[in-house]
Amino acid sequence: PLALHADVLAAGAGLLGIVTPHAPGTVLTLPGGAQQPGNAVAPASELVQAEAMASDLAAPGTRVGELEALALADAAFAAALACGGRQSAGTVGLAAGDMMLERARLLRSLGRAEEEVTECLKRAATAFENVAGLEGEAEADPEDFRATAWYNLACVAGLLGRADRTAHAMKMCLGRVSKANRRGWISEACADVDLRSVVNHPEVQEILAKA
Repeated sequence: PLALHADVLAAGAGLLGIVTPHAPGTVLTLPGGAQQPGNAVAPASELVQAEAMASDLAAPGTRVGELEALALADAAFAAALACGGRQSAGTVGLAAGDMMLERARLLRSLGRAEEEVTECLKRAATAFENVAGLEGEAEADPEDFRATAWYNLACVAGLLGRADRTAHAMKMCLGRVSKANRRGWISEACADVDLRSVVNHPEVQEILAKA
């Protein structure tokens, strides 16, 4: 399935993101074909360049760097969303957003340019907003998937230092959670490192207190 393929590529990109700073030149070999010597792909300087190359890198046996793997995962998530139904829009949308959110965290931890971090956060936000904006209810809906999307939007806002957006997203999140479960979500928010810079802001505290 396309969604599983995307998840595997996303996991590979995440692993390369951790390893590459310590072992430059590390690559991932795409499964399904024989590895050809000397066909390592040079890491692209920008994600957009990698995305332009994605269709050429999809052949089994191709060796890809971090950005190429990320671009392939992004393309696979997009294909899964296009082929799937409502359930896919929820689960795949969350997975696509998580991939970019994790990359933003990694880039910041490595001290990379804030523009790169912000670009990943914007892309994560777009994916989460698409999930949060799904209308109606269906039996196939993943449990709490829209609450999770709103919570992740709060995390994106927190990493951007936007307390106002964090407060709004947390309000929307908690509004989709039963009263019996809200305390657990609030406890998680209070301990979440993504929200550390904004969790004590009056606007955020007001939302958490009212819940």
